[in-house]
Amino acid sequence: MATYCSTGFRRKILGPNSFESIFNGGQIKIYSGPQPENADAAVTGELLGTITAPGGLRFVRSDHYVTNDPAQQWMLQGSASGEAGWGRLVAPDPDAGGADLLLPRIDFAIGLDGDEPGDFQMLLPTLSLSPTTSIAMSAWWFMLPPF
Repeated sequence: MATYCSTGFRRKILGPNSFESIFNGGQIKIYSGPQPENADAAVTGELLGTITAPGGLRFVRSDHYVTNDPAQQWMLQGSASGEAGWGRLVAPDPDAGGADLLLPRIDFAIGLDGDEPGDFQMLLPTLSLSPTTSIAMSAWWFMLPPF
């Protein structure tokens, strides 16, 4: 699995927009199964949970990457049972998950705590999620992959 940036995100980030202006206020959706071929594609798998924070997720830049705002507590709340396979960061704009070339999105791999962090953009203490899952998120990061 890998990190995929949507066409909509690439168009915005190469223009006058910053990462924060695109994604602050958004959320991360966690799905089962393998990632789609790219972030323009419709979601695959079942929605297992959502990572949110009061007022929506906030990001900060650190050196050459973006990370979660350490002043804000992110929480993963489960909504269905299954094994987490991948995640999609979406902007606060409505995104129903269908194929789209305009919406900013970032798809990424999820691993277990202790896995090699370079292979994953998010590490969880467990990949088994359920409607009762509630996990405080401590770290998330992103840097632009090769296009």
